[in-house]
Amino acid sequence: MKRLKTRVYQKINEELIIMYMEVGKYIHEKLLDSKYGDKVIDEIVSPLVTQLTWTNHLKIMSACKSKEERLFYEIITIGGENEK
Repeated sequence: MKRLKTRVYQKINEELIIMYMEVGKYIHEKLLDSKYGDKVIDEIVSPLVTQLTWTNHLKIMSACKSKEERLFYEIITIGGENEK
């Protein structure tokens, strides 16, 4: 049971790293297309950080089987449609 738990945590961490890399790539691409003063970071990152809790991240990461599914549920959660 302990090994299973460890593997689950490793998989969650792996998915979080992939997600953060994708977010970083997206932000980088937006910055390349912007100019000084556009406040790209404020517009992209602030809503995500303030609206999606760590608990919700873990729920999404552990339940989703694809990037598309994960993104779908993140958007729903941020929109408040998945609150209990």
